[in-house]
Amino acid sequence: MTAKNPATLRKNLLSDRHIVLGAACSVFLPYVITAVLMVFFSVYVLCRSRTRKLIFAYRETYVLPLFGTVASLTAIVHGNWLGLVVGIGLTLALLFALYLRAVMTRLLFERMLSDACAMSLFGVAVAVIEKVVMRYYPLRYAPQCKSIYFNPNYFGTVCSLVIIICAYKVITRQEGTRRTYFIIAAVNALGIYLCGSMFAVVEVLVGVAVLLIMARRHKVLIIMLIAAAVGMFTVLLYPELLPKIIPRVGQAELTFNRRVRIWEASLQAIGTAPLFGRGGMSYHFLCEQYRATGQWPSYDPDFSLNLWHTHHAHNLILDPLLNFGVVGTALLAIYFARFAVSLIRNHYRHINPVASSLILAAMASSVVHGMVDMTLMWMQTGLLFLLILGGLGVLERKSERQEKKRFITLSDEQLHGIQSKTLDMIKYFKGFCERNGLTFFMCGGGCIGAVRNHGFIPWDDDLDVFMPREDYERLVGLWREQESGERYDLLKTDSERFCGNIFTTMVDRKTTAVRPQLAQLDIPQGLVIDIFPIDGCPADRGERRKQKLWAMVYSLFMSQVVPVKHGGIMAIGSRALLMLVPFASWRYKLWRLAERKMSKYKISDCTKITELCAGVGYMQNEYPADAFASAVMMPFEDTQLPVPVGYDAYLRIAFGDYMTPPPPEKQTTEHDLLFLDLENGSDIYRGDKFCVRAKRD
Repeated sequence: MTAKNPATLRKNLLSDRHIVLGAACSVFLPYVITAVLMVFFSVYVLCRSRTRKLIFAYRETYVLPLFGTVASLTAIVHGNWLGLVVGIGLTLALLFALYLRAVMTRLLFERMLSDACAMSLFGVAVAVIEKVVMRYYPLRYAPQCKSIYFNPNYFGTVCSLVIIICAYKVITRQEGTRRTYFIIAAVNALGIYLCGSMFAVVEVLVGVAVLLIMARRHKVLIIMLIAAAVGMFTVLLYPELLPKIIPRVGQAELTFNRRVRIWEASLQAIGTAPLFGRGGMSYHFLCEQYRATGQWPSYDPDFSLNLWHTHHAHNLILDPLLNFGVVGTALLAIYFARFAVSLIRNHYRHINPVASSLILAAMASSVVHGMVDMTLMWMQTGLLFLLILGGLGVLERKSERQEKKRFITLSDEQLHGIQSKTLDMIKYFKGFCERNGLTFFMCGGGCIGAVRNHGFIPWDDDLDVFMPREDYERLVGLWREQESGERYDLLKTDSERFCGNIFTTMVDRKTTAVRPQLAQLDIPQGLVIDIFPIDGCPADRGERRKQKLWAMVYSLFMSQVVPVKHGGIMAIGSRALLMLVPFASWRYKLWRLAERKMSKYKISDCTKITELCAGVGYMQNEYPADAFASAVMMPFEDTQLPVPVGYDAYLRIAFGDYMTPPPPEKQTTEHDLLFLDLENGSDIYRGDKFCVRAKRD
């Protein structure tokens, strides 16, 4: 065996694997060592060009410097020097969490979890020794053990998260390890008993229950619920057993009353500095000021101070507001909301649902515990939570790989075949419109192709058209009266059928082209031409805002799809709105109302025109009405197709310099297909290539 190059050894001295596993092990070392290692790791990854690029590839990264600046300046203004350290440390920790998300692989994630479980035994062993020592030398928290974690509740949170990890390891049936993780979970349950943290028991129960629900282990969940019911019944029969099962349960009322005193004092202090707070560890800072001056900040002159001295506000909502105010808390909420949106999205895409269930379980248990305590605001507990949260990166990369694998790559022959079939479709559509006096214009890539290429853009595979709203509304009725739908048909969502788009599509029933967003629908899955209505755009800015608002309501409830590409906040709000209107009949009435409201502005009464059924970005566009006053015919392959008379104004507003082709690397089709057959209709593929769920039902 030959020795490795010393330069290579230096380069790989701290690989991503070393950093992640080192961070995981540091959770279970004395907290001073944890603090030193975490500052070192955080600074190290920020100083390296490669890892810094990985971190700043996430959009949520850019709220953290702003958060750190606000938290630091606020602490300096108030003379809260410990808070200054906490603000800087929290910013570094959240940046490190993005590094974990960027570099985490499946094997590294599993190894990190296994190492964390093994290292947790050290903390419990220290607690056992501490318990023995307590028999002879009473300590501060007696009879509670804090082990190496500064505070018994921090110890309890670490044990709770480790038990949830063990449950994850057991249900994933990792070869030869189930018995080991049962033993580790039992040892950490002993740790919870020794630390005397009452709510750690609730944290475990909530976390494991969420894990089983989200991972769809319903049988195990039922067994767990039965066991819990038997336990509750036993306690009712033998109340003397309760203190032996739940630590310090006899002190529950006293502990809760202390929490109420802390919360009341925190609310008063928040009211005197609501925007920016006073920096990290504000409750501790204010307690020290109270010791020195006897003054507690209060916006209520009748507030009767009944202070309980401690380090933080013991609440997941109050503590950030007290420390960082509304501004800092909002920045933290944006940061974690983007994590949550990505996690939920990947979970419901079935991207390793068991792994995402673990992360959701850890989040749920931490939120529940956070209602009565703030145990995550500590370097060891917070780091363990962020390490689990880093598993999101595994899900995101797997999702990207699956997306790339499931789409077919069009050959030149297939692309030309699609263009030929689509050309036949537009000729047929043109003839129908001419027979019925309907106006339409080529739009998008078809319009650019007509003007610049006198045919298809060489790498494009579809055509879209605009129709004035009045003609658009007449189109479907006339088609159904005159056309059999045997070869070409029109698809538009109505009260009877959901078609998945917010516009009308003309479909070729003699071909099959399965798109991912429509693959579960029982509709003809062929080549399509998309038909978009154009509407009058009101000159009054207030009316225009109303029109766009109604257009977004229409888009959401007609498509019934959360717009995940338009930001985490919009995705969360959209999901909430869909949950509030769960029934198809209600959604139909709502989007029909929105359609009437947004399209009430007649083109003849307006100086501008807009498109409201083509996504949030396009509905911002406003085109001169005279650009669509009439159509002009332009050569397109072997025929003539209509474009707006003011096509230049339209195309420049919509696409900028449309006459300059994009660079060669971007000259590719952007339309994703799961399956393509240009010779056969989609009926023979129903239940196989599309509408798979319907077949299973």
